[in-house]
Amino acid sequence: MNTYFNLLRRQGLHLWLSFLLGSIATQVILSIAFIFIGVLGVMTIGFAYASDFEEIFNNSDLRLTIDALVNFLVSTPSFIITIIIFILVLSAISLIPSSFLKAGMYGLVNKTVNGEKANINTFFAQGIKWVWHMVLQGLLIFLLYLPLFLFSLVPIFLIIGGAIAAPILLFLMIFFIQLMMWIGLMHAPIMMIAEDVSPWTAIKGSFSLFFRSMGKVFGSVLSVIGISVLFMLPLLIITVVLSILLSTSSEEAMGIGNLLIQMISMLYQYTVIPFMQVMTTLAIVLRYKLYLTKS
Repeated sequence: MNTYFNLLRRQGLHLWLSFLLGSIATQVILSIAFIFIGVLGVMTIGFAYASDFEEIFNNSDLRLTIDALVNFLVSTPSFIITIIIFILVLSAISLIPSSFLKAGMYGLVNKTVNGEKANINTFFAQGIKWVWHMVLQGLLIFLLYLPLFLFSLVPIFLIIGGAIAAPILLFLMIFFIQLMMWIGLMHAPIMMIAEDVSPWTAIKGSFSLFFRSMGKVFGSVLSVIGISVLFMLPLLIITVVLSILLSTSSEEAMGIGNLLIQMISMLYQYTVIPFMQVMTTLAIVLRYKLYLTKS
């Protein structure tokens, strides 16, 4: 099997272009869907509760407006349910394209590591093939995290009650558990695609790898962290240096500088970050093939 840098040298550009074009196409479709659903949802809610909103915001006194809004929310549970459903629909819409991108990227890199010919068509074919598996895996992972999320509310209530030391310890414990879960789940996507197993089987298998081959899994974690730092550090340095230089400049120069920072960040987001994602995915997949399938 090829080494990491050999694969990156021969296939890195193809992988980057495939993922970049796939990301752009997916984001365009997602933006159109969000605008359509968002406008439709806001119009529907607006028409349904138009008279209530008119009565609430007709007050010139801010306190009366707030009181009227609170009374409306308390006395109209159907509005809360509608908002929750609306948020869930938007979340579901965003989950599908993100799962498609993830499936396409892992499928594309898996084909490349296996020595098969891979291009933009491969990205879309793998994305379409595995998107619903990836959606289901994402939902299962969300359910795994849900108890931890609910438990994280405990330190917040303790802080409200005046406690300090106990909430900090609980936050640190929750953060550590979340980190271990992220590491344990790292190989679930590639295991599902490479081994052609169910989403839940891949999740269990990924945790099994973590406990059986902890050192090799941490090697993958360090690879991902190293690549991420390598790519994000230059942007951080540029942003900090420009911010320091602009702090003593005129308002006009600060405006131009802030615009420059935003342009650099946007350019980074749409060109450099996709290549970083290609490199991290390639590292995870290759290390899985080389070291973890034999463990």
